[in-house]
Amino acid sequence: LLAQVALGLIGGVGFGFLGWLVIKFFLSQQASSVFTQEDFVGQVGTIILPANDKKIGEVQCTIKGAVRTIDAKSEAPEFLHIGRSVKVIRIEGNVAIVAKV
Repeated sequence: LLAQVALGLIGGVGFGFLGWLVIKFFLSQQASSVFTQEDFVGQVGTIILPANDKKIGEVQCTIKGAVRTIDAKSEAPEFLHIGRSVKVIRIEGNVAIVAKV
């Protein structure tokens, strides 16, 4: 009986440790969801709502492994159509200032 209890205890601790290793591995593979607007600066993204230097549109970028969007205006007085690749130059308030790439 004592041997059975000892084997059960060792088995339980062993499986618990293996479970902990698996959980730790999966958590390390997750992308961080913490980001700031400044993380957009320097990123290349795609216009998803048309914009120019006066009209606010929207740009979509991949930040830390996740697709994010931010309001955007063109740095130059040119119209940026949906699907256009742009680079985020800076952030003014809550708006990304973008330029064609």
